[in-house]
Amino acid sequence: MSNIGLKRKSKQQRGNESKEVVFMSKPRYMPFNAADRLGYELVHAIKKFNMSTMAPAFITPRQLGNSILLDAVANVLVQLSRHTCTITNTITTQAPILRSYGIVLRYAGAFVSSTDLRSKDETVTALTLLFLIDSLMKFYDSTWTGGAAHLQGALALFCSRTSTSHPPLAVRAALCCSDYYTFILPVYTEQVSPFEHEAWLDMDIPSLGQEPTALSRLRRISHKLNILLPRLIRDVRAFREGCADKETWMAARALSNKLVTLEDKESESWVLHEVQLVPTLDANDRAIVPYSFKFDTIQQLVDALDYWKNALASLESPCAVKFPMLVDTNTTQSHLDAEGHRLATNILMSWQDDRSRPPSGTLAMSHGVTVVRCYMQRLTNYRGVPRAVMEDWLYEAFKRSWLRGYCASKAEWDTWRVLDGGPLSTMMMRAGVGKGSR
Repeated sequence: MSNIGLKRKSKQQRGNESKEVVFMSKPRYMPFNAADRLGYELVHAIKKFNMSTMAPAFITPRQLGNSILLDAVANVLVQLSRHTCTITNTITTQAPILRSYGIVLRYAGAFVSSTDLRSKDETVTALTLLFLIDSLMKFYDSTWTGGAAHLQGALALFCSRTSTSHPPLAVRAALCCSDYYTFILPVYTEQVSPFEHEAWLDMDIPSLGQEPTALSRLRRISHKLNILLPRLIRDVRAFREGCADKETWMAARALSNKLVTLEDKESESWVLHEVQLVPTLDANDRAIVPYSFKFDTIQQLVDALDYWKNALASLESPCAVKFPMLVDTNTTQSHLDAEGHRLATNILMSWQDDRSRPPSGTLAMSHGVTVVRCYMQRLTNYRGVPRAVMEDWLYEAFKRSWLRGYCASKAEWDTWRVLDGGPLSTMMMRAGVGKGSR
């Protein structure tokens, strides 16, 4: 029998019970080796920062302890969870975080410079986590800089993979957990998504344990829309600027019709059946949406928001810029209007639940608000609320859901049409993501 977990009583305690031993079971919540302990602490950090559907949650136990870079990045996330307060949105002390962060940067430089190490799953995952850490730091400290370089580094590593190979779990998890790689970067650099390939479009969507089939199906559609939408947005921008030829026009029309048909009403109905309908608590919000959704889990919330915002964006790209001929004539404008109203309303009704998720809600909602704003451009009012009032409310919602320092000014917000092929905002330029970035 192993001596671990056995403790003899002292001589005085034993008395005549010299053969009695006390079994002390190994606490399940206190791992004994460094990798297990780090994994345990990482689970708590993920829970604190509401990252249960994001890339950190997909780190496998075997990855910790095998890559000093990934271990160092995970340790920074743990340090950040120890020294932040989600109630006041402050960092109690940055010293331990900065020390750990400096170690990560040294490791990251060495790994990316190494031909053998740069292509490993752990390296890609580490850079993805580093970007998420920068995003959290930006939320708690508006003076924090960085993030875009790590994001673009991870993107470069993604694209260096052979396009015909099956993407490993680490890559698939990071790709599905954030639309920065598939959508945001291509849109703000006026490019098509680098993942327009069958291997990426049809890849298996990772999930955490057992989950409803409806959620994985919605996530698969959202993933495809994230990859295909940047091309349509780029082409619509070319139409606006008068530099699209007939070939581009025909390709855009075919793509637009394809995107409109990417839907799963059955799975969406399942999600809507599962959510609760509750009164909206905030008086200002209640004037917009009297009732709100309450989701059982954050995974349901994020998957539903991703599906709705992408479906709405696929309608708005051709419709909002007065190119209805991009949409098949078998689909009437009244149907598109009704569908757009329904999708926008679902996003707005998710706002209250999203804001209740610490520390700052989800990026899915901040992106959803921008898509709803594009939709509102075509309206004079929304359910009786004047468009000007709605625009002000959406801007305030956007500021509350976006990262500090990255948010657009009101003047930029008023002219921002990026998601339907309009002028690019300088918001992401300041984040180092758009043209002229590092």
